[in-house]
Amino acid sequence: MRISVIPVILLMTIMLAGGVSAADNSSNVTEDAIQQNSSHYSILIITGSTSSTKAIVEGYKLAGRDGYRFNLSMFTNDELLRNDPQIDMAALEAGRKADVILIQMISSPNTLAKVNPILNVTGARKIIAIGTGNTFKDDPRVGADNATVKYIWDQGGPENFRRMMLLLLRDAGMQLRNEENVTAIPAVKSFVYHPDAGEQFTAWDRYYSWYVQSGHYRAGKPWVGIITFDTYYRGSDMRMHTAILESLERKGYNVILGFAADTATKRNLIENFFLDGNRAPRISGLITCMGFNLYSGDPLNSTAILTELDLPAIAAVYASNLRAWNESIAGLSSEVYWQIALPEIDGRIEPVMIGGGVEETDPQTGLRYTYYVPIPDRIERLTERLINWIKLRELPNAEKKIALIYYNIGGGKDGISASYLNVPESISNILRALRSAGYNVEEKSTAEVINILLGPGLNVGSWAPGELEKVVRAGAVTVPVSEYLNWFSLLPETLRNNITATWGPAPGNVMVYNGSIVIPGVMLGNVFLGPQPMRGFGEDAADLIHSTTLPPHHQYLAFYLWLQKNFNAVIHLGTHGTLEWLPGKSVGLSSLDWPDVMIGDLPHIYPYIVNNPGEGTQAKRRGYAVLINHNIPPMVVSELYGDLSELEHKINLYHTSEDPQRKLIIAEEIRNLTVKLDLHRELNIDLNTSFEEALDRIEHRLDELSATLIPYGLHVFGEPLSGELLDAMVEAIVSFDPASRNNTEFRNAVREKLATDQEITNLLRALEGRFVEPGRGADPIRIPDLLPTGRNSYSFDPRLAPDRAAWEIGKKMADDLITDYLSRNGRYPESVGVVLWAIETMRTSGQTIAMVLRLIGAEPVWDKSGRFTGISVTPLEVLGRPRIDVLVTISGLFRDTFAYSIDRMDEAIRLVMKLDEPVEGNYLRKHYLADLANYTARGLQAAETLAGARIFGSAPGSYGTGLPEVVESTAKWDNQSQLLETYLNHMGFIYGKDIYAIDAKEVFMKQLSNVDATVQVRDSVYGVLDNDDVYQYLGGLTMAARTISGRNVASYIANTRFTPRMETLADFIAAELRTRTYNPKWIEGMLNQGFSGAHQISKEIGHLFGWSAVTPDLVQDWMWQKVAETYVFDPQVSSRFKSLQPYSYASTVSWLLEASRRGLWSTDSATLQRLADEYIAAVNEYGVVCCHHTCANMVFNSWVVKLSSLNQAALRKFAAAMAAATGKSIDVPGSGDSQPGSVNGDGIGETDEPSSGSAGNAGGASGSSSDGAGKSSEVSENSGASEGSGKAYEVAASTSSTSSSTQTPIYAIIGVISLVCLLGAGYFFQGRY
Repeated sequence: MRISVIPVILLMTIMLAGGVSAADNSSNVTEDAIQQNSSHYSILIITGSTSSTKAIVEGYKLAGRDGYRFNLSMFTNDELLRNDPQIDMAALEAGRKADVILIQMISSPNTLAKVNPILNVTGARKIIAIGTGNTFKDDPRVGADNATVKYIWDQGGPENFRRMMLLLLRDAGMQLRNEENVTAIPAVKSFVYHPDAGEQFTAWDRYYSWYVQSGHYRAGKPWVGIITFDTYYRGSDMRMHTAILESLERKGYNVILGFAADTATKRNLIENFFLDGNRAPRISGLITCMGFNLYSGDPLNSTAILTELDLPAIAAVYASNLRAWNESIAGLSSEVYWQIALPEIDGRIEPVMIGGGVEETDPQTGLRYTYYVPIPDRIERLTERLINWIKLRELPNAEKKIALIYYNIGGGKDGISASYLNVPESISNILRALRSAGYNVEEKSTAEVINILLGPGLNVGSWAPGELEKVVRAGAVTVPVSEYLNWFSLLPETLRNNITATWGPAPGNVMVYNGSIVIPGVMLGNVFLGPQPMRGFGEDAADLIHSTTLPPHHQYLAFYLWLQKNFNAVIHLGTHGTLEWLPGKSVGLSSLDWPDVMIGDLPHIYPYIVNNPGEGTQAKRRGYAVLINHNIPPMVVSELYGDLSELEHKINLYHTSEDPQRKLIIAEEIRNLTVKLDLHRELNIDLNTSFEEALDRIEHRLDELSATLIPYGLHVFGEPLSGELLDAMVEAIVSFDPASRNNTEFRNAVREKLATDQEITNLLRALEGRFVEPGRGADPIRIPDLLPTGRNSYSFDPRLAPDRAAWEIGKKMADDLITDYLSRNGRYPESVGVVLWAIETMRTSGQTIAMVLRLIGAEPVWDKSGRFTGISVTPLEVLGRPRIDVLVTISGLFRDTFAYSIDRMDEAIRLVMKLDEPVEGNYLRKHYLADLANYTARGLQAAETLAGARIFGSAPGSYGTGLPEVVESTAKWDNQSQLLETYLNHMGFIYGKDIYAIDAKEVFMKQLSNVDATVQVRDSVYGVLDNDDVYQYLGGLTMAARTISGRNVASYIANTRFTPRMETLADFIAAELRTRTYNPKWIEGMLNQGFSGAHQISKEIGHLFGWSAVTPDLVQDWMWQKVAETYVFDPQVSSRFKSLQPYSYASTVSWLLEASRRGLWSTDSATLQRLADEYIAAVNEYGVVCCHHTCANMVFNSWVVKLSSLNQAALRKFAAAMAAATGKSIDVPGSGDSQPGSVNGDGIGETDEPSSGSAGNAGGASGSSSDGAGKSSEVSENSGASEGSGKAYEVAASTSSTSSSTQTPIYAIIGVISLVCLLGAGYFFQGRY
């Protein structure tokens, strides 16, 4: 029996073995066979998900313990982007050896540039992509995303990654055990976790019960929600998130830490934990530690759920590589679009850093992985800021203390403003609204607000110690220096040294009085009203020409530390302040970055003009601000006026007249009017040789001027449009696109939005710690859908610029520039200098980027999502002209927000310059080859990088060209060479792909020497005079190119406001002067806005001076003369101007005088004498202005005294006022001695040298304001304002001034003698200044 069974068993065994072997060559193999077989296989994983790397390594180790000996290589997106040659070589070698390549979450062009070479050399049997969208869909090597593998990856954890790798390798031929399970283990995708609990909570009741029973619950305290990706849980990488939880719990708050994978699971988490059964919020604050839209790809529903939660939602951010972040002044870079830009679209706020990735090498496998660690001080910053927002929800309004901050950045009585905002009326509106909402605050009328602004709420430079004493006596707040020193000592040593190196030991000399630091402003109940501190640009300690960064001074720091210790929230009113522009990282701030230090833990609310998304973005990201966007001023049609209107009338008569003799007479009248208006110079026409041709150009110019939209006055925060201005604004919006907008339905919809106010409503919501709905920041003329204003402005995904519409416009602008230059010069420009700003890029979706691409003969390539991913080169035969070289000068804000665009442009430029083309058809190549030969011959290691550099900007951590700060501090510079040096020192830093701020001034100068033309886009209400940015960037670039090249470089404005057209800068500025500055309609609109409108006028004249300083030939004599005639010599305008803002009036006159003193304007001695008399009389009547170009420049004041025809008494009174303010004397001609005024103490100057700006301990003035020299002005409502305007207020002259008519006869005699002497001196010195 037993013998007969044995053969059967043997036979069955053989059959079974044979059958199994035939059926599955991976079954029942020996362990040795598994190990030997698997050792011949390799897998390469390229991932954009660093949070999964540790779990992948652990999964690999699990496979090894199971006997699988395959080789794993893994590279992250962050590693590939380092441009480390060793990493690049290792990745290529891994690609060559790989049997399987898995690409996960890789789509950016920069990373693809690293991945494609790997794919080109690999012999892998399988290449799989997951989570890459459409990136590889049409790539035959890869194909569409693999859903099966993606599912396993998404379940995460070491075991799932082990199974995923085995599945991929099995499909490539590797043997597995028969029983090997390679299906995914489903993961819980939506749950709450607590480090003290041993479970994942999927139901609120269960979590709440555990939380109470475990002793974590704090009765009566708010709940805080935290949400992040579930991959961190599955990768056991939750240090950052648990650190936030633990910080909040230590502070007594209840916390829900939730994990979710996708939109469905996020929704489940929010609805089951953050909302209760009635959909009322359980939580009082939300921290999101996840980028992209909250609901993936769905910003509308993301905003909707945040609106339902109605609470502050902070978007905490983290670095992929913590070491790189810590070492870089840029801060975050590749993370910006997905961690910051996209969450902003949802309405999430405050990108506070919490930690970052740290690399570790696994000792067992040698594989690198990344895990995330918290930064303790950043965790505290995050949780304290959220807690302060929650306190705004809990505190009764009557108990809240609010700081309302306006801007007086340069100091002086002429410098209180915000972009197109009526500051005092807006303040009055806000105070009224706060009072109505139950805040403990005193309401103030506009007139009362103005008195505060000019009295205790005034910034004063150290050049005017006497004025500082008045501020203190008027009731400003003071902080004892000893108290400040206690605060100062708590700062990191690095920051303390940073301040003292520039400003000296604490407390410095800015706004320091009798042992105290002055905080200008007043308490109105629980609301503080005061100015943001001056930046200190006008101070002697600030070396503006050579220094690219300027730390805040002691009083600046003291001001914000005082706010942090005394208030629940701060409001910065209007566009824009300086806090968000202080030195430090661009985004993702550390504890050593000045904006973070200043704002501290204070909730920050920032009313901001809606059409400036770029600078608003800076306030959000570096100032942690919640923006409340406000409308632009009403826009109206310019129309013609005065002699322009008469000229149009004469031209119409000329065309309709049939009498030849009459036509000749009218033609002569037209010639005379044209000459009178200086149009012949402006248009460069000859009225005698070709009258009909000249007439056609004049008519065309008049048509342009009459149809131009101009701002009519300013906006008042919280005051929607009504009446005629509402109608005019509706028509302005319709005129942008009449084809689709010229209908009743559209008009009614826009009218309703313009008449709706959400500005005050949402300001109050923010102060209550509630959610503020996001809205796009853009020009409402172009995009009326963004109305009504009052929303939290956001910009857009930088990868979308340029879009297709912007490409078409930018292409046309480039072609038009080349055509115009060719027609004027008979040759093509070899290089064009381009100004590139973030603001314009956001408003126009990238018109300037498009223009750059077209100039070099390239076209953008977009992916299926509309993202700009690269270029295609336009063949020369299609282009029909040479490729034009470019020099792109970027703003610091563009550097911070458009790093992606910089990479794409740099790639395009370097690609085009290396095309194998004749240099006469490729000017980029021509200049590149010459520079490369030069730098190589000199032995420069970075010759290739330097020769190809075309993108330049400001120093890392700094902003701007430095020009406005120098130009407007007129005592700090003597000639244009100093302005040129300033520009070159600030802007000579190279940027590009993998290039960040190489200091290369010489290379910058070499590129400037090639420039034949410069250009900048203007696209909105802003022109070239209402801000200082255009003259500092376009003007600075033009000045530098002209000086260094020695050529008369052409300068253009790409005017894309309506129908895009290329204009010369000269034409554009002349048109702006005619449609705005000289236009009675524009003047009326501004003066109807009272104090702020009058200041806007003086600000624009100051910017005209800036243009004159950097491009003297641009601002012609007739332009300055017309300013004088319009604002000073026209008694109707000048009297009203003075009554509304006498200090801005005096400032305007002083700009005219300074232009002449520097030889920028040539006029007759009578005009100068009249202006000098006006300036001195205004100071004598109202008091000193004491800004950076008046009191701070005593050489100027001494010069003015010598010009004046006023009597000795008036001149001595002026000198006394200046001495009382500054402690410096002025020689009064004919008086026999210098006139120091009534001053005691130290610091009275003996010569006419510029003020040193050193105030000592600021105790100089003896209170002699009772004699009328600079007494605080009284303000009253202006009965002479335009009917119904309700916006104009007069600043009355000091009533204690002594009339010159009461002087004794001897003074009259001396006055006559002085007049004769002054007239003689005027003739003698005429033209010498």
